[in-house]
Amino acid sequence: MNIEILSLFSLIIVLLYLLVRAADLIEDGFVLIARTLKINEFFIGFVILSVVSSLPELSIAFSSNDTVPELSVGNLLGASFVLLTLAIGITVIRFGEIEFMGKFKEKEIIEGLILIGLGILTVSDGILSISEGLLLGVAYTFYVALVYDKYRKKRKSVDIINATVSARKIIKMFGQAALGAILILICSSLIVDTVVLLGQRVYINESIIGLFILAIGTNVPELTLLVRAKKIKQRNLALGTFIGSATINVAILGLLAVLAQGVDLKTGDGSNYYSMIPLMIILGTTLISFAYFSWTGRKLTKNEGILLLGFYLSLIIIELVLILIN
Repeated sequence: MNIEILSLFSLIIVLLYLLVRAADLIEDGFVLIARTLKINEFFIGFVILSVVSSLPELSIAFSSNDTVPELSVGNLLGASFVLLTLAIGITVIRFGEIEFMGKFKEKEIIEGLILIGLGILTVSDGILSISEGLLLGVAYTFYVALVYDKYRKKRKSVDIINATVSARKIIKMFGQAALGAILILICSSLIVDTVVLLGQRVYINESIIGLFILAIGTNVPELTLLVRAKKIKQRNLALGTFIGSATINVAILGLLAVLAQGVDLKTGDGSNYYSMIPLMIILGTTLISFAYFSWTGRKLTKNEGILLLGFYLSLIIIELVLILIN
């Protein structure tokens, strides 16, 4: 392997690690502030943690919107695919089965899958317009409001965690959050530049790099939660975070469309669009299968987890074959 290519690949890995660590610095501050302000646990768990764990995807969307927005499209759809197949598949295989209970029941799961399906639909023709981006943003907001309303009605008591925090600790948290924000801006910009250069050296389009390298790298926070999960509650928290992060990627996709004033995946030779067709087909199949599993059995079994993992492996094989053919 060419030394320059190896160096670029290694640099991307290092930058992704720094990007995720920067998000961790911000996460502690967000949760502390939310609890200090007595924001309820739903928004801490579903909205705030999902938003913070998706900061890597969000930062790449901001950094690539005016240069290579197709990189972010591949990253966002690929990240959702990784969460629904690799992450949840491994979770089910590891724990045996997952029942849909608590905050996320089968109806909320299916509503989230429909939202992700809407994201696929908007890019299926190769063009993501500003109006479609606004539609995705409104749809995500409606989904959060819908899930929150159901959560609020089912809630019998208000479990607010009172946090008494010293001024020194608040200043420290804000300092960490500021450092994290600066690192995110720097790392995401360097990642985009490095990925473009790597794509030119290995003759692979940005969408594929976004799908395989960035989709895994930006999901490190969620995958770390999976590795650390040992108890049932931690397993259910991981599932909730996976679904929350997969759906918020749709909102980020909408934001990307607005920032980039529309995204045309068919520019140039159209390779970015054609390379994403297998992803859209298999991700769509995954959504239908996931909806069927969750609705019929109200749980995911080990065999169904193996099938989800199979979807992920099949996409890798198909894309590698296409790369070798071309």
